[in-house]
Amino acid sequence: MSLFSNTSVLLGKELQTEFRSRELLTTTVVFILMVVVLFSFTFDPTREESRRFGPGLLWMAFLFAASLMLQPGFLREQTNDTLSALRLSVSDPFAIFLSKLCANTLFLLITELLLLPIFAVLYNVPLLRHACGSCCCPYCCCHC
Repeated sequence: MSLFSNTSVLLGKELQTEFRSRELLTTTVVFILMVVVLFSFTFDPTREESRRFGPGLLWMAFLFAASLMLQPGFLREQTNDTLSALRLSVSDPFAIFLSKLCANTLFLLITELLLLPIFAVLYNVPLLRHACGSCCCPYCCCHC
């Protein structure tokens, strides 16, 4: 089997395992929500302050989420002692890393999509901006 077929099978396993337990997504969304709400209590976010501090706070929350998501990916394999079986089942061990990387990236994107509307409400940052053209990216809206 090739690298991509091994990766896709392992990615399917990762997604299926997470969507059954919902452990990683739930804890990450709650953690990020707490971080964003606590940051909003720190200062009164006016539109000018939100444009200055918003992108940094948003990226800090995303990096906290990414660091929180890294450990449970391999911890599940270690506690069930299935990491050695995974290494024997694939021809290229890089497929294990690549599938975990893709799964964590997808989970982080899901949490980002859940976080963005809450962030926009708490920090007075428009998600869809029609004044500067077709800008619908919140990162651009903070910098425009």
